[in-house]
Amino acid sequence: MKKLSVTTILFPVCFLIFAASAAAEPPSMPSDVYSTSHPINIPSFNKQISIRWKTSTDADGDLKGYAIKWDNVADTVPWEFDSNSSPKASATSAISDSLSGGSWYFHIRAVDNEGKFSDPVHSGPHVIVTQPYISDVNPNTADNASETEITIKGTDFTQDDIVRIGDTDMGNVVFVSSEELRATVPAGLTSGPYDIQVINPGSTLSYKAENAFTVTSSGTQTPSLDAGADMYAVAGAEITLGGSLTSGSGDNWVYTWNITDPASSNAVLSNNDTLTPVFTPDESGLYTLRLTATETGGTGSLSDSMNITVYSLDGTDVSGDGSISLADAVLAIRVLSGFDTTDEIQSVADIDNDGKTGVSEIICILRVMSSAR
Repeated sequence: MKKLSVTTILFPVCFLIFAASAAAEPPSMPSDVYSTSHPINIPSFNKQISIRWKTSTDADGDLKGYAIKWDNVADTVPWEFDSNSSPKASATSAISDSLSGGSWYFHIRAVDNEGKFSDPVHSGPHVIVTQPYISDVNPNTADNASETEITIKGTDFTQDDIVRIGDTDMGNVVFVSSEELRATVPAGLTSGPYDIQVINPGSTLSYKAENAFTVTSSGTQTPSLDAGADMYAVAGAEITLGGSLTSGSGDNWVYTWNITDPASSNAVLSNNDTLTPVFTPDESGLYTLRLTATETGGTGSLSDSMNITVYSLDGTDVSGDGSISLADAVLAIRVLSGFDTTDEIQSVADIDNDGKTGVSEIICILRVMSSAR
């Protein structure tokens, strides 16, 4: 039997290895990649970028096409080839979709039918400038005691945009997308309405939303005291008063109520150190009650008065049940309408001493009912 030499065995193996190595060569990189519409670092209002390159070569002759990508990063490597949309082997140009403002980069790699890629080639930055637009600011109001983060919605925002409230540049500006920015309204601004402005520094184009944000100032709010609306009541019926105080959040106040009229009344206020004391008028007439608020630890003092018109129970209790309700008004209306209700009517229900139950009594009853708390 003939013996095979080592050389005879190794030669075809080396040939196969060499052939496989040659077949494994990736395509060459695309060359002379440049933009025909957006020279590098030259701002342009054109939102579509046109790119050209020289065709790659492939040792196997099976160049498939090019994987490309547009983004805002200088060294992205494109990995996907879409047979339906990616440039084919014969292509030497590409054009972007309509892009937002900012610095854009084009990335390209050649790919063959075996899925082997060339090294990437990058082109950029290609600068697009646009005029931003503001459609919404949320929230649109805040207190000046602390910083407030706001969200600005609109179009054509860029990563380099400056956001301004009035004449003050806002801090912590975050580019979320071409349609959303976030920024922080600083504390300490004077209360009032403010314009919100987005400025593209690359083009100095800007958009100003007038009076889009309101700054409030609860910490310096002028205190105001209100003893409550005037009321109507019936002697002998308990009344709850309702005062109110508008003041800064850090203020503390002490309250005091006093009955100043009528002088003949012996009525007593319960819980008169609160805004809602209770008292029972002991006679008919016009009562005047004064509420005083004194700031704790300070020199501030406020006061306000309210009136209560008190009717006698006998003069308004048409039904004679010892209380005032809508039933009394209904009975009085029936009298005016001509119904025979003699047995149901208290003969002394005569508030204005005209000798009959009628319109005056109805008005008084309805006033009392509307003031009931």
